[in-house]
Amino acid sequence: MRQHNKLAAEGSKVFPFILVAMGTAIIVLIMMESYFQMTDQPFSFVKMLNKEGLTSYKEAKEPNHGIWHLMGWIGSGCFVLMMFYSLRKHFRFMTDVGPIRYWLDGHMFL
Repeated sequence: MRQHNKLAAEGSKVFPFILVAMGTAIIVLIMMESYFQMTDQPFSFVKMLNKEGLTSYKEAKEPNHGIWHLMGWIGSGCFVLMMFYSLRKHFRFMTDVGPIRYWLDGHMFL
């Protein structure tokens, strides 16, 4: 039982690597889509999703049109989620919401 408690206190060693891999994949996909749309390539992820009927985003080079508008909202949401780490760290009413190390991992990921 003591060893189980010790392992639970240390936390998962794989979780930070999963966050880094997910973050890297997302950044690479966003950069590829940006390149595809800005250079008018015949292939882009938005074209592929539209062809399958999963989205209705139109390709656009302006920052307030198409998928760029959605990416702005997602980025803003990430900033808001990052601030929850500060709330968790400084306010006592959030001490039961989870271990601080997982909050820090999520904060660093975002």
